[in-house]
Amino acid sequence: DQHLTIGDGTVNFARVLHLLGSIQFSGPLIIELADIRKKLRSRSRLLRLLKAQDHGKTKGNQARSAKRKG
Repeated sequence: DQHLTIGDGTVNFARVLHLLGSIQFSGPLIIELADIRKKLRSRSRLLRLLKAQDHGKTKGNQARSAKRKG
């Protein structure tokens, strides 16, 4: 079993985070890697994905609000 950094393997983490958001998951996201450099790289990538996901939600909410007002 390989333990790659987030984004280096075959798992589509953007999709995983989207699906977790769709079920309103609010639990912890845990990165289990022994190599501290891999752990920090994964953390950075995960934070970027989460920020992009939040940005997308904000844009979607703004578009829906504008549509209702229009």
